[in-house]
Amino acid sequence: MPKTSFRKNSDSPLGCWDHARRYFKDAQNAQPKAKKGQNNKPSKAGKVLSLINKLYVIEREIKELSGGEKYRQRQEKSIPTLNQLKAYLEANQHKVPKDSLTGKAMTYLSNQWEKLNVYCTHGELNISNILAENAIRPFVIGRKAWLFSDTPAGARTSAIHYITV
Repeated sequence: MPKTSFRKNSDSPLGCWDHARRYFKDAQNAQPKAKKGQNNKPSKAGKVLSLINKLYVIEREIKELSGGEKYRQRQEKSIPTLNQLKAYLEANQHKVPKDSLTGKAMTYLSNQWEKLNVYCTHGELNISNILAENAIRPFVIGRKAWLFSDTPAGARTSAIHYITV
């Protein structure tokens, strides 16, 4: 089984598992529903989602721990799940069409693998960047609105509004 390597101090950018999970969720939702009495074998997207969900369960269990203890728990619990996920990806990626939703999800996961695993290198890092994205959302929305400010005074007023929000 291939092993995932984890450096204690990674220089790699931090990836977000929410993004990877969303691609597999979309692929799973696009699958035709099995009829009653048929074999309900999980799809490849469903299998990957179950492994990703294991990572999130671990994160929920350790969220109140110190950074050092989170790091230790991730080494003990998350890395084996990540190794299992990597092995499944390597064994199955070539079995799905690259242009299918599952194929695109697997390609994304494969291409982002190192970044997605950086969170295991330090206990203070998060599996998801959703909090950071939510924090900057008003500015991203404001940026679009500011493109259409008719006057400098209007742009300044919009900027003040977004700063105080």
